[in-house]
Amino acid sequence: MAFKHNPDGHLGENLPRRPGSRMTATHPVVRTIPLALILVLAASGATTAPAAPAAPSRRTLPDSVLARTPLRDLTADGARTSWARLKPAYRPAGQGEALNRAFVEQLLEKEAMAQAALAEPFVMTAEESARYIAYRNQLEFQELYTMLVVDSAVVLPVDRDSARARMVTPPDGSAIPATAIESVAKDFAQRRRSDGLAANIKASLAVTYDEAVAEHLAGAYAAADSGLPNLNDPMRAAMRGRRPDLTAADSLRVLAGSTAGDLSVGEFVRRFSMLNPFQSPLPVTVGTVKARSEQFLGQMWFEAEVPRRHVGSRPAVQTALAERREGVALDHWYARHVKAAIDTSETAMRAHYAKDPARFGVAAHSLVHTFTVPTSAIADSLVAAVAAGTPWDSLCGRNALNPQERENCMQSIPVADDAADSALVARLALLAPGGAFVRDESPRGGQRVVQLVARNPARIRPFEEARTFVARDLAEQQAETLLTTQMAAARKALPVTLNDRAIARLTLEP
Repeated sequence: MAFKHNPDGHLGENLPRRPGSRMTATHPVVRTIPLALILVLAASGATTAPAAPAAPSRRTLPDSVLARTPLRDLTADGARTSWARLKPAYRPAGQGEALNRAFVEQLLEKEAMAQAALAEPFVMTAEESARYIAYRNQLEFQELYTMLVVDSAVVLPVDRDSARARMVTPPDGSAIPATAIESVAKDFAQRRRSDGLAANIKASLAVTYDEAVAEHLAGAYAAADSGLPNLNDPMRAAMRGRRPDLTAADSLRVLAGSTAGDLSVGEFVRRFSMLNPFQSPLPVTVGTVKARSEQFLGQMWFEAEVPRRHVGSRPAVQTALAERREGVALDHWYARHVKAAIDTSETAMRAHYAKDPARFGVAAHSLVHTFTVPTSAIADSLVAAVAAGTPWDSLCGRNALNPQERENCMQSIPVADDAADSALVARLALLAPGGAFVRDESPRGGQRVVQLVARNPARIRPFEEARTFVARDLAEQQAETLLTTQMAAARKALPVTLNDRAIARLTLEP
């Protein structure tokens, strides 16, 4: 029985994600703020300290607070955390105090939007509610694990001995730093604590099995479809049910009893269907059914402990849930104030297209077939066959090892004339359509046969052909304009007390 929890999720998920956004901020220092930055900062936890009811003068703010807003404080620690989580492309330019002020302004613009969104009532959709509940459950499990394992693990001399044995002495022969040893020793202590907890829970569950039910369930899984999606073709990948063929009466049968409650066949199937199929083979033996049952009963034990220990009321859980709710509020705010105002009518799209038809052009490019084989001899023979007049589809049919490889072989791939692979572009320029050559793929393995299908010059798409691209481009441009306007208004309306001294002293890691 092992416990591993990894809560995941994102906030403001409908906000545009364009690193190259041209949004202009209202602050004189910050001139460009990517729209995707809002998404990143919304999950950064930059403003977590509760604010005082009334905003005092700048001189009375503590050194740990950079700015105070009506709902909460922007702290120095929170700002540094946000900075560390941002990709360099999303960080403002500058140095020293100017950089500090630019970044604080970024965070305040995000905060203005968040507070504007939270001020408007909204109702979660069924999908949002389901995600929120799943996220809450993950948070509570993680927090309970922290309480029972991370916070309860005690580092013993044996853990430090194990850490020293695992670590490598520096090349210069110097001693391993004590802090490094202690860090690894903590990992050993937590692992020991986790193993002990799992053993105690297993013993306390006092699991009993119905052998006949376990055997019947294993047989039903053995007869089920065990196929997995083909991730090499994600556009058509489909997840099969991986559910056994059981009657309603079968689902009600008790597979295992325990002090945490009974585990029915139906509950087993429900929980198993939620596991990662690539890491969870179907339980086709009595032994694997029992092993999974033990895992699911352990989950049931955790689920019962969460309310008993009031885990959901702990600050770490409440803070994370507040951030998630804020993200959902931003989604609804964006839908009302930005998405609903976007105009992609026929008239608007044609006017947008007419401004710059070349924007929707197709660059000059070649279309090629490719087929990778293990040796140079095979590759040369295929090139010779193409030169002798063998159709490419025939070549694919004879040499592909499976239907998926044959389909990939038949696909035409575009290679732009300005592609980064200049050597490939130069080689294609020397070929006549239908010609082929061998390209060494040694670093990645094998030899690649490349056939030039056609060479297409640059052209401008007519409106009807470019309609989808025009609609998307127009919507993105309008979204940036609308969001810039809304952000400026929200920032202007947000009462903020700045702590100039703390901002000047702020240190952001490079």
